[in-house]
Amino acid sequence: MVDSAALVLIASGLIIIVGFLANLIYRKTGFPDMLILIFVGLLLGPIFGIFNPTLVQSLAPFIAALALSYTIFNGGLDLNIRQVVKCSPKAIFLAVVGFLFSTVASATFVMFVYGMPLLYGLLFGVIFGGSSSVVVVSLISKIKIREQTSTILVLESAITDIFSIIIAVALIDILFTGAADYTIVGFSFIANF
Repeated sequence: MVDSAALVLIASGLIIIVGFLANLIYRKTGFPDMLILIFVGLLLGPIFGIFNPTLVQSLAPFIAALALSYTIFNGGLDLNIRQVVKCSPKAIFLAVVGFLFSTVASATFVMFVYGMPLLYGLLFGVIFGGSSSVVVVSLISKIKIREQTSTILVLESAITDIFSIIIAVALIDILFTGAADYTIVGFSFIANF
């Protein structure tokens, strides 16, 4: 039996190799590399059973955190610090307005269509309210847009990810305990920024 550390290394190595090959295919043909990764994941997991989904599921948070860190770090390397300072107010405004609108629209939809309570609707809205950094950063690297626009989009997606995580954790805390410690939420919010 393979121990969990070896499984993580094997899975990470396979993901890197398949991702590299998928990126080559994307550059040659324009076929989205994300679809190739999803298809290979389905083949290796549920279809052929090479990786036990329950074992991989327990490692998913670590692999996802590693992938998110790598993607955001790689996207940040391409940013110009002067553009970041210049575009920050626009990015913050776009993040706050977009996040609020998406959250309220999603929460309202879930509450009225599915009859969910307010807190569950808000949790759903917060989860779907942010634009994903992984998607935005990878798409920006593949299309030709102005540097200012690229900087605003990268910053906006990073900010909305922070909003989604912090507010979702606070709402889950409220759902489980019935009350939230606003001091802890405030410190967590500032620390993540």
